[in-house]
Amino acid sequence: MTTDTSHHESPEQQFAQELQAYGLKLPSTPLTDGHIHRVPCPHDKGHAQSGRYFLHVDGHLPNGAYGCFHEHPDNGLGVSWSSQHKSRYTRQDRAYLAAQAQKHQARLASEAAHKVASAQALYNNATPCTEHEYLTRKRIVAHAGLRVTSDNILLIPLYKPTESTIQAVQRIYPLDYADETYRAQKRFKGSSKDGVYTINSPDQHDTTVITTGYATGATIAQALGCHVVCAFSDGQLLSVAQHFKQTLPTTQRIIIASDNDQFKPHNSGLVYGTQAAQAIEAAFVMPSFEGLDVSHEPTDFNDLYALAGIEAVRTALQAVPIEPTHDAPTDWDSMDKSTVKKATLHSFEQIDGVPKGYVVNRKGVYCVDEAGDSLWLCSRLDVVAMTRDRNGNDWGRLLRWHDADRAEHQWATPVNSTIGQGYELQKVLMAQGLRVDSRAKQLNLLAKYVASCEPTARARCVNKTGWYNDVYVLPHRTIGKSHEMAIYQTSDDEANPYSTKGTLALWREHVASLCVGNSRCVLSVSMAFAGVLLPLAGIEGGGVHFIGSSSKGKSTVIKAAASVFGASAQEDMNRFLCSWKTTDNAVEGMAALRNNSLLILDELRLASPKTVGDTIYMLSAGAGKARANRSGTGRAVRTWQLLYLSNGEIDLKQHMGEAGKVIHAGQEIRFAEIQAEVPNGFGVFEQLHGHANGAMFAQTLNAATSEYYGTAGVAFIERCTQHKSRIMAEIGGYIEQFIATVLPPDAEGQAHRVAQRFGLIAVAGEYASEWGITGWPKGEATAAAIRCYQDWVESRPSGYANQEKQAMLESVRSYILRYGDSKFSEVEAHHDNNPLERAGWRRRSHDANGQARWEYLFIPDVFKKQVCAGLSVNAVLKTLHEEGFLRTSIEGGRLRRATKQTIGQFKLHLYVVNGRLLEG
Repeated sequence: MTTDTSHHESPEQQFAQELQAYGLKLPSTPLTDGHIHRVPCPHDKGHAQSGRYFLHVDGHLPNGAYGCFHEHPDNGLGVSWSSQHKSRYTRQDRAYLAAQAQKHQARLASEAAHKVASAQALYNNATPCTEHEYLTRKRIVAHAGLRVTSDNILLIPLYKPTESTIQAVQRIYPLDYADETYRAQKRFKGSSKDGVYTINSPDQHDTTVITTGYATGATIAQALGCHVVCAFSDGQLLSVAQHFKQTLPTTQRIIIASDNDQFKPHNSGLVYGTQAAQAIEAAFVMPSFEGLDVSHEPTDFNDLYALAGIEAVRTALQAVPIEPTHDAPTDWDSMDKSTVKKATLHSFEQIDGVPKGYVVNRKGVYCVDEAGDSLWLCSRLDVVAMTRDRNGNDWGRLLRWHDADRAEHQWATPVNSTIGQGYELQKVLMAQGLRVDSRAKQLNLLAKYVASCEPTARARCVNKTGWYNDVYVLPHRTIGKSHEMAIYQTSDDEANPYSTKGTLALWREHVASLCVGNSRCVLSVSMAFAGVLLPLAGIEGGGVHFIGSSSKGKSTVIKAAASVFGASAQEDMNRFLCSWKTTDNAVEGMAALRNNSLLILDELRLASPKTVGDTIYMLSAGAGKARANRSGTGRAVRTWQLLYLSNGEIDLKQHMGEAGKVIHAGQEIRFAEIQAEVPNGFGVFEQLHGHANGAMFAQTLNAATSEYYGTAGVAFIERCTQHKSRIMAEIGGYIEQFIATVLPPDAEGQAHRVAQRFGLIAVAGEYASEWGITGWPKGEATAAAIRCYQDWVESRPSGYANQEKQAMLESVRSYILRYGDSKFSEVEAHHDNNPLERAGWRRRSHDANGQARWEYLFIPDVFKKQVCAGLSVNAVLKTLHEEGFLRTSIEGGRLRRATKQTIGQFKLHLYVVNGRLLEG
């Protein structure tokens, strides 16, 4: 820009008018010392100063330059100025300006080198960052390379895309910084801020998102788990996008995610974001704040995260349309071969791993013979990685495609799914929206394409959800960071129970908030979180069963728990909530899909009373049945580690009794039963949160679980992957604190095992509260777990004692009380008093205090078959002996539990039980 000197203003005044027209905010008249000065620009927030200028007035011709880093990221000086119009330059003027420019460039180069060295020194003297006030405030994590200075300034290193050395650092000052003028400010130190910061590797992710600012980039990485490039000004987006378009693989999808500066006079995020996207033909997205609180004028995706939760960010990014595709021909046979060749080979892409004889482009996958004739097989289907398990077996392919709505699908399939004519492959792909030519020849060629693709990328496949090293694998995504990709692999179109609807903020407001004060609801929701922590805590799985009559709210409680991970409504085919009405094989599949999670089973009465006891053992043990394949060799046994939540109108003992089965203490401990209804409450609820009655409250909560679900579980898993080391270090101590709170010193092992489970549930709920997922006050989850555990203890006949011992004693006691008169005759009685069905005899005896009691002399065979039905006779005898209820003797140096007794003319080995047992 030049200014005609015919005006009467001084050069300083003319230059000041230029700066003001550009939008730079000068505190006074411009300084004329020829040095670069910084001033605020329209794009700046707070006290930032991204504008720059310099002005020379001494010499032949007043001149200078100005600009800002947002629009001119190289040096912030993009507009030249002189006091005279170019058309009036003399040769002397041009020579003078050229000399001035040369001096200025040399000065800039010198300053840049000094600033780079200064930035590198600052960074090298700082320590690696794990936590910082800014990161906490923004609810993001510290990715690799972040450091913090001794005075708590966060440093983000900036690298030029083409270089590996630090060019600059962004300094982020904490809110409590000593110098008030710097609090919460961002400053750059280095040669320029044209560098970038990257999160994750493009080698492990097929999508790259280019955005501005670390907080926005970290938020996007948390939402999508993708490769993220953080620029640091809107004006930088174009050059960064062009660079990565040239260097990334052609299969890599690029999204430009800019700020939405709608509350500023100039929406630079929209302008520069769309410019960059159009230049490289990439997708574009910016956050929308429609319907949200915009009083603080939000602009970026981190602001959206703060207002609506991480799921809102994920939803916005996943909704970005991919580049348009063209409809595939429906009748290739009717097309001219030259037309087919031309259409097929146009825009041919060199894609990693595609076998010879196949072409993949935006139109789809083609098989091309040596003559150039081609067959369209399907719409675009990329084989992005070869998969194998941790032992190097079960090889497969990771497939990725988009449906007609441009939604992305992913499936890791074993390579054996391609065996045969490809019908199994076709079934899954078409069910998920891939357009496939279903003729036999084309299907066979498609199966060969998938099997023959050998891309460079590798991934570890797992056959169950949950933790794999430091990442958590779900059917549709993997959460966390790892040096290798981990993926869930299945041979069929298995139902995915993990789904989301609404945002985390809405789930917290409409579901979690209603749980507060309701111990059964809080415990159930906390159980959903606790399943994730099982392997980190190193404790066994187990269950909780709510017992209660109909229409008291039991189903509402388990629906609240299901909403953590997915849907619960009956009409949802892939709902997270399951039914007890199922087969053993189906239970194994449901458990494997909920490994390190929660299995929810509705209405115990629907289960088979013959097998439900074995199912409970199986779920807790974490392993399915061993089965043989066609050759007779053993199939791999399915394994899992989970918690399970159940409800029903009856308890396990009553249900198993319908099939003549006896409940064992091991089942009772693994299946902790709690009365669903709370004393002095409203069915299962203690608090109605303003509703008129329990039915209306349950109706509200049921409706909320149908509208908002799945986001809380994802958010919890994300936090667990970020804080895994911390959790593993401290969770054991927290559980022990809980146990010490609820158990008396004389409590026995079974009560301790269940207390350990409830302690894990309490800790999980507290973590979810600490991380802002539930919105519950501190201590809410612990209080609910304590209440429910105490209710469990109070419902047990043995209280804190082991149930097996009490069950054994009760079995003997009950038998004597029932048949003491009818099946036992007195030893000295006449023969005409013999019982019709004898179990033994009885006699009077006196203890050490002279007190007379009956002794019951059991015939061993009757004792074993009738008294100890379903129990171990040796364990019962041992318990009677330990409790002082069994008369024993020493014969041949060995303890004899069946002692010789004289009955008439005979000496018989009988079990002699002291009648004092009846007083228990």
